[in-house]
Amino acid sequence: MKNKRIALVTGANKGIGFEVARGLARMGVRVFLGARNEEAGRAAVAKITDGEVTFLRLDVADPESIRRAGIVWLAAEAPQDFTGNFVRDRKIIPW
Repeated sequence: MKNKRIALVTGANKGIGFEVARGLARMGVRVFLGARNEEAGRAAVAKITDGEVTFLRLDVADPESIRRAGIVWLAAEAPQDFTGNFVRDRKIIPW
């Protein structure tokens, strides 16, 4: 049996990031939806009814936020097949 693919999409509570997260979920990819704002992120997860989507609080411009998200990611034993960065007007920290 083939392993399920997993993606982390940042800035996914709205706009292009949200549409990418929704599209990947529809394709059967397990999606971690990354967003700075917990309320907006959880609301976005609730709007995606197809597939498996999990909220992950993540601000890619904040090293401490990245560290905390990494701990959650590792605890979920989630290998990464895709990463999408959909943030504008902010400095992106390279992975």
